[in-house]
Amino acid sequence: QDIGADLVVPTQFLAARLNALGWLNPISDSRWTNKKNLRPDLLNSKADEGRKVTAPYMSGMVGIAYNRAATGRDLTKVDDMWDPQFKGKVSLLSDTQDGLGMFLMSQGHSPEDPTLENVQKAVEVIKEQKDKGQIRRFTGNDYADDLAAGNIIVAQAYSGDVVQLQKDNPDLKFVVPDSGSSTFVDTMVIPYTTQNQKAAEEWINYIYDRANYAKLIAATRYVPVLSDMTDALNKVDPELAKNPLINPSPETLAKLKAWAPLTDQQTQDFNKAYAAVTGG
Repeated sequence: QDIGADLVVPTQFLAARLNALGWLNPISDSRWTNKKNLRPDLLNSKADEGRKVTAPYMSGMVGIAYNRAATGRDLTKVDDMWDPQFKGKVSLLSDTQDGLGMFLMSQGHSPEDPTLENVQKAVEVIKEQKDKGQIRRFTGNDYADDLAAGNIIVAQAYSGDVVQLQKDNPDLKFVVPDSGSSTFVDTMVIPYTTQNQKAAEEWINYIYDRANYAKLIAATRYVPVLSDMTDALNKVDPELAKNPLINPSPETLAKLKAWAPLTDQQTQDFNKAYAAVTGG
């Protein structure tokens, strides 16, 4: 049955599952000529090698947000979250992948090749801190109000949210830990029930023009999926190009890893392991 849309924007792990079910159409390279503007690290993805059916749309960083005025110092690593002075004022993300990726990497593992054993080790660290009372709660992106109000001093957070919050509170900082963290990618895909394949492909190509895409970044404040965006961002708003949360350095991008596509069994096992500590 036609779902009534020619283009949809699921996050990458869901797009991979839709593709495995045979529910997505390939994107024609002949109409997607601006595909060459895609960041190389996103082109070669386990989720869709060479990007045959998924066109990355926006990406973002998971990291540590903190109130510099309250911490009195800069935070640079995951263990900084466990400083006793922050007891009861730390929040973590409740989403399994966004929540655990950073902790996998702090233990020398990677979300690009996750195992249940490594996931459980990451969960154990979080459980220990929860039992100590260090963690106030597990959140979606509703940590923003608590962070702004000062109820939370340190929050596992999304880069795009922090950009918005910094407008009202310049004391809020965001850092990707030294050991790295996870990145998420939302993608444009064409459902196999589409009634207008050509229009969907033309739209994807339009968005992949850097000048057009810069206007989208100005609105969303997320990390571009296109390479070499500095000039285009400068033409829209020089502040965008200078902001490391919107236009991160190659060094920061190199510290980010995306989760590999998970099997149904992995999804179930990982979610169950994390829910045991989050109460989800």
